[in-house]
Amino acid sequence: MIEDTSIGPFPGTLIFDELRADDPLSTEDYSRFTAVEPVIDCDRMGIGRKAVVRKLAKAYVSFYLRPSYVLRHPYMLSMIPQALFPRSDRSRDS
Repeated sequence: MIEDTSIGPFPGTLIFDELRADDPLSTEDYSRFTAVEPVIDCDRMGIGRKAVVRKLAKAYVSFYLRPSYVLRHPYMLSMIPQALFPRSDRSRDS
């Protein structure tokens, strides 16, 4: 199995404490701290947030939509849109 995620500085971890002290977190809304949504201020780190999201989506699609994978795990087809397009009813921080 392969995992391709953006860095997840989950509350209570050392990396969260370090990033919070340097203030590169883009939100304090913990419901957005997932493995697929970047919560680090990517622009401040020299790469655009949209580029990170786009590259992550491309990695997920290229891996999970391989014909050999889909044939062995057809249930994953319903999960891919949920991962790539999370619920839009969450409020967004600027």
